[in-house]
Amino acid sequence: WTEDLVWVKAKGFVLKPDQPVPLVSSPNLLLPDRLGMAALEAANRPYEIVFTAFDTLARRAAAAAGLGYFAIPRSAVADTLVVETPGLLPELPQVQMGIVARDDLDIRAFAPLIKKIEELFSATRQS
Repeated sequence: WTEDLVWVKAKGFVLKPDQPVPLVSSPNLLLPDRLGMAALEAANRPYEIVFTAFDTLARRAAAAAGLGYFAIPRSAVADTLVVETPGLLPELPQVQMGIVARDDLDIRAFAPLIKKIEELFSATRQS
């Protein structure tokens, strides 16, 4: 399925117009990080990586603490973060999501779980 990628930030965070866009990122630049940077570069918006961590929860905490923006799929937006108002930063593309299992895994036992996960993400996209 596809999912919107969105810019998130702390509830009270306000971007200073004369400063580079502060980004929270992963040190290994995951796809949302790369897409966010590419969108900013295409829009000629300077940015600065202000925090990096491999741990997703640490990156969410940094954004929630007001350090900067974080690009994530809409369904992953935590209650401690808000989606930035459209138009302030460049629009982000949709990303392809999925559930991947190794070839030799017998997924029949996981079928009910996979169905629930698909339903959850499907409901998130519709709201």
